[in-house]
Amino acid sequence: GQNSDIFIQSINSNAAPTQKIQLQGNAGDFLDWAPQAVALSNNTFAINWHGESSDEQGTDIFTQFFAYEDDILVPIDIA
Repeated sequence: GQNSDIFIQSINSNAAPTQKIQLQGNAGDFLDWAPQAVALSNNTFAINWHGESSDEQGTDIFTQFFAYEDDILVPIDIA
């Protein structure tokens, strides 16, 4: 199979790239697709996407939350 990863990139006020983060679904040779961004409050946002399940018999939906602080993307652990 092929691996298709999803990344997010931040830019500063001068439109210069500052950071690139790979979204964390299942690791390995799985396909990820259809990312969607949702703006939340207080400079936070969520990214949702579809990915193959670990048994490759179906798909799962993944979500990661981030804060944007001083031109830096900060992953938010909601566990």
